[in-house]
Amino acid sequence: MNQPTMLNADHGIPLLKEAALRGLFAAGLVSQVMARGVKDGFVLEVMINGGAALLASSRGEERKFAALETIALLLRRLGTNEFVVNVAS
Repeated sequence: MNQPTMLNADHGIPLLKEAALRGLFAAGLVSQVMARGVKDGFVLEVMINGGAALLASSRGEERKFAALETIALLLRRLGTNEFVVNVAS
């Protein structure tokens, strides 16, 4: 199983590629997903086994979303219809 391996220098939270996130959902290891407000949008924080990881972009940086609808579409494609929104940045 793919595990988060990259470290986000800004937050000290591991980064997770979309393929690894798909595997974690399939294995039932994701306990919560949160869209967290940041400057210019949202990042996707995933709670796994008491820890957290941020979704990574293809360039290995935290992936930023401008709209919650985009996050909802991605999560639906990955197999979940629920996520929490935290707009405090």
